[in-house]
Amino acid sequence: MGIGCSMLNELSLRAAPMQPLFGNVQLSNRHQASYLISQGTRFSHFARLNARRIILGCRDLQKDLASFASVKRFCQRAEDQLDSIDVFVANAGIQTAEFEVAEGYERQIAVNVLSTFLMTLLLLPVLRRSRTTTHVTIVASNAHKYVTALPQPPVFEGLKGADNMMMRYGTSKLLVVLAARELAQRMDATKDGNVILNMVDPGLCKSQLFREARFPVSWILGVMLPLVGRTAEMGCRALVAAASADASTHGGEGAAAQKRVFEELMGILPGISRNIITYI
Repeated sequence: MGIGCSMLNELSLRAAPMQPLFGNVQLSNRHQASYLISQGTRFSHFARLNARRIILGCRDLQKDLASFASVKRFCQRAEDQLDSIDVFVANAGIQTAEFEVAEGYERQIAVNVLSTFLMTLLLLPVLRRSRTTTHVTIVASNAHKYVTALPQPPVFEGLKGADNMMMRYGTSKLLVVLAARELAQRMDATKDGNVILNMVDPGLCKSQLFREARFPVSWILGVMLPLVGRTAEMGCRALVAAASADASTHGGEGAAAQKRVFEELMGILPGISRNIITYI
């Protein structure tokens, strides 16, 4: 059983009765906070917070975050049907050495980067409706530290091919780090400061993230995960901590690379959702 299924089993035991909300799962009880989580893994601790509403986007990634139209529909329904969102955890992601195209981009770039920021930006207006400080927590990975260089600009065009797929997951997470830091700075410059955007690495967890790993990575993980891998519950603690952290965790230091990556991202996303830049 994967982490997502295990987490849903635990939620069903700990939380209030479940009812559907636009194709996902809504767990409602008495607390004032609402949590929107982009993929149903590692989230048993959120249920223990007695949240008023937890929305889990638990669809198969190839049918959901690999489709920009699906992301836009989800966000539109959230905007239409939710009064506000207090915490958005962008956890969904994939890791694979198999080359596959989604929406004209290599699948990991489409899911881990483009759809993550498409959803983040489209949900910002809903987050700003909250009367309290809200959080956007993007799940990153220390795998980005092993990437020594990005392709020459335009970066996203250079990542459309199948070159160096063994490092593509780490590269996608490096783009996430760079884009999130720049987005946080631009949010500060254009809007009120009630949204904290931060990133967190839950560590090496025993999950199905590596189900498509190839040899020798699959062999290495087969040895490491039983010895040092964290459980889903342990990984969840890091996400909860980030989703409740103070403003000192917002964004990060600027750099030329992050500005370049973000500018390219803003050259792509308006072609998917025309007015998305106005949400920053």
